[in-house]
Amino acid sequence: MEAKTYITLFLNSLEMVSKSYNTKYSKKVFCVYQKIGNVFWSANFIYGFFLVDGQLKITVNSQLKPYGSDEVQFSIIEPKKKHRITDALRVNASFAAESLQIDSEIYYFPCGNPADFTDKVEGYVRNIFNDLLKKRTTFLTSVVSDDGGLLPYLMNHWKDVPLDAGMAYLCKNDYNGARQCFELAEKKQLIWTKSIGRPGRYLHLIFIDYCKAMQSGVEWSDDLVSNGFPAGTI
Repeated sequence: MEAKTYITLFLNSLEMVSKSYNTKYSKKVFCVYQKIGNVFWSANFIYGFFLVDGQLKITVNSQLKPYGSDEVQFSIIEPKKKHRITDALRVNASFAAESLQIDSEIYYFPCGNPADFTDKVEGYVRNIFNDLLKKRTTFLTSVVSDDGGLLPYLMNHWKDVPLDAGMAYLCKNDYNGARQCFELAEKKQLIWTKSIGRPGRYLHLIFIDYCKAMQSGVEWSDDLVSNGFPAGTI
């Protein structure tokens, strides 16, 4: 039996089960997501197109980001547009702000008789959800809470996660802190590969220029997004 049969059964169950956990599901990117106060949580489900030793392999990545980070990012990369930032946009948009990965787990599910798999797949999905929510709760209550929330946690760990911390500083309108983070990311070559405008205009470089503009009182524009500052001007 082809993997496609079991993948379809799994994804159909994932969509159904997600509702019972008060989470939403995106068919576009196979992702469940939920707003938790000022934090946005999501989990991506990644599958292969072939069975592995007769089993369906599912990789699940769980991540968090400040809820306001997408508003900040879109206001910078598209300053002339007014965006309505929905939760679906936070996971589906090509330029949605990146998230801090807090867990990654691989699951294997035996694929014998499709009818037998159909009977068991809901249990498989619920087990994944229980794992996800338990680990999420542990991270938020035992790790992030010690720093007073996700924003201060990211800022306190800026040397380890400079890109995520840079977005946190931008959420606080702290352009000095944000610039320091993005410049460290450039130095370490820890970059997001998304780019805008001229070749090599990666997001973190755009954010550095934005910080420079805010520090210097320069009006931010679409031209600066696409081309940056001329060499030697700032």
